[in-house]
Amino acid sequence: MSIKVFAQEHIRDEHGWICFPRDVEWRKSLFSAESMAHPAKMNLHLQQSIIDFVSKPGDKILDPMSGTGSLMIAVLPVEQARSVYLIEDALIFHYLQRQNKELFLAKGVPDANITLLHGPCQEYLPLPEFFDHIIFSPPYADMLNHGDNAADLKSDFMKSMFPGWSHESLQDYLGSAKNLGRMQAFFYNQEMAKIYTLLFGSLRTEGTMTVVIRDQMRSGKRIELSNWVMRTCIRAGFELLFWEKRECGNTGFKQRHKAQGHDTIDDEDIVGFRRP
Repeated sequence: MSIKVFAQEHIRDEHGWICFPRDVEWRKSLFSAESMAHPAKMNLHLQQSIIDFVSKPGDKILDPMSGTGSLMIAVLPVEQARSVYLIEDALIFHYLQRQNKELFLAKGVPDANITLLHGPCQEYLPLPEFFDHIIFSPPYADMLNHGDNAADLKSDFMKSMFPGWSHESLQDYLGSAKNLGRMQAFFYNQEMAKIYTLLFGSLRTEGTMTVVIRDQMRSGKRIELSNWVMRTCIRAGFELLFWEKRECGNTGFKQRHKAQGHDTIDDEDIVGFRRP
C-alpha cells in the first residue's frame, strides 16, 4: 500500500524544508485586487497541499481566522469541491471575502459551498463535531501594537502595510477588542489556549487541524511558537499527526523587520493534529 506524502510534488532544500513556488499570479486570477494588500496571506500552493493531504471532496473545512479568504480555493474544481467556512473578525477583510465569494460564484461554485461569518471565532465556536478539518494560520501576539499608541492608525507601519487604505478601513482591520493581534503575549496565550479547546470541540472524531505558524525573533532570541502550539493543542486533547517545515518567502511584516536590520525567521512550521 502506498503511503501518502505531504506536498510530494514540491521540491525540498538541503534542510528538508519544502520550497513552494510564489503564488502571486495564481492569487490574482482568483481573488480581488484589493485582497493583495493583506500582509500575511497563506501561500496558495501550501494551502492546496494541506487541503489535498488531509481532506476529500465533500468535506467541511473551517478557517477561524480567515483574512481575505484564501481557503476558498478548496471549492475548486467544482466537481471535487469541499465546503469552506470562514470566520473573520475584521470587517474590512470580511467585506473583501464577500467580494471574493462573488468571484468564485461566477465560476459556477454553489453558494452553499462558501459560508462567511463576521466576528471573533470565539463567538461562534464550538460547533460540536461539525467540521471535518480546520486549516489556519494564527496571528502573532502584539503585532498591531506599534509606536506610543497601542493601535496607532497613523503610524508609518500601518500606512506601509496598507497603502491607500483610509483611516476607517484601518480601524475596521483592527476588529474587536478580541482581535488577537492587539493582545500582549500573556493574554494572547490564554485566549489562544481557549480557542484551541473550542476548535477541538468543533471537529468530528478523526478530524484534523493544521496550523501554519512561524517562530518569532524577540531581542535577538528565537521564540519557538510552534512548540508552544504543539504543547497547547495536546493539552486540549489533540494528537500530533505530522510536522513539516517550508522555506518561507517575504511577507510584508518580514520585509519591514529586515529593512530595520532585525534578524528574521526563514522557515515556517506546518503542524497537523488529529482529534482521536
